[in-house]
Amino acid sequence: MTLSDQTTIPVALDEFVKMYGDALEKLLYNDGKLRGFYSIQVDKKHVKDENIEDYNLQDGQTIAIIPFIAGG
Repeated sequence: MTLSDQTTIPVALDEFVKMYGDALEKLLYNDGKLRGFYSIQVDKKHVKDENIEDYNLQDGQTIAIIPFIAGG
């Protein structure tokens, strides 16, 4: 997807949900923040939760939304 220069991760996630519909709305809380059981990676590097709001994406970067997996 194409976004403006210096777009933050929350803005990118919101656009992602708009593009792919209600099925992906479960990724975000009502306030637009990512739910706690997902992790964000940019170019295969984990982005800490406290840095997501301020992380500016650059041209050509890849965002991955990784669900936490638990088992027993």
